[in-house]
Amino acid sequence: MRSDLMTPSEVEGTDYLLSSTMRLEDSFLQILGKCSL
Repeated sequence: MRSDLMTPSEVEGTDYLLSSTMRLEDSFLQILGKCSL
């Protein structure tokens, strides 16, 4: 993905998606960790 070809709003949307996906992953891993204990 070339960020210079995207509008700022598209870049912001991608950043938002990435950060929310990472947050989901973190909470998912936390839940898995609690279950395995």
